[in-house]
Amino acid sequence: MKPTKNLKSYSVPAVERSLDLIEAMAGNFHELTITEANRKFKIPKSSVYAILQTLKARGYVEQDRADRYFLTLKLFSLGSALVDSLDLRREVYPLLKELTEKARVTGHVAVRDGGHAVYIEKAEVLGAIRLTTRVGKRMPLHSTSIGKALIAHLPEDELDRLIREHGLPRFTHRTITGTQELKKALAHVRTVGYAVSNEENEDGVRAVAAPIFGHDGQVAAAVNLGGSTLQIKPEDFPSLGKMVRATALRMSRVLGYRGEETR
Repeated sequence: MKPTKNLKSYSVPAVERSLDLIEAMAGNFHELTITEANRKFKIPKSSVYAILQTLKARGYVEQDRADRYFLTLKLFSLGSALVDSLDLRREVYPLLKELTEKARVTGHVAVRDGGHAVYIEKAEVLGAIRLTTRVGKRMPLHSTSIGKALIAHLPEDELDRLIREHGLPRFTHRTITGTQELKKALAHVRTVGYAVSNEENEDGVRAVAAPIFGHDGQVAAAVNLGGSTLQIKPEDFPSLGKMVRATALRMSRVLGYRGEETR
């Protein structure tokens, strides 16, 4: 460690280098190659590679086919302060709260971060059974209702890329692990306007979700209702789906979406 100008504090070069790269990717650069980082910060390429691979292994950075590195949304999980800065969260929370109070089960809003869904908001109902979820939690896309809602409208080539890169791991005996089976499920989401998860990600948990569209007509987020198998029965899916779909459309309108309801 080297003393800085403030004699009471110390500088750890490896940490400073890591923060330089993170701040660059969070700022004007957005994406960095090893060569760009070496040129900008005068960090040896071997050190840049080691730092970026460590960040990648911890889920803070992803790498594309051109060997460009960019930040994921995992930083959200380190605290709610960053999530609070999302206009999306502030805009849709009143509607999420209204939905959960009407359905009497827990609700979430999530965005897609690469191969995961990340919860950015949660609303609980007093007296209801609580789910072990939190803002910042990362969830699989193929085994959760909110994940399916987020990817149901992706172009097929992008969906295929996600499947190749992240796979379709099994979490319960109900998890969809086949590409064609998943595509069939996503086609059904586009038809009815909502997605379901029937103990596919966690035994004893069911959920229903719908996509939220932004002003550009693209999926910006998704909203769900989740509860235990005691709270949500399979026969409840259609009525809850209709409820979630209607709320998702209202949230979409708040974000500037002017298209028709998709189903």
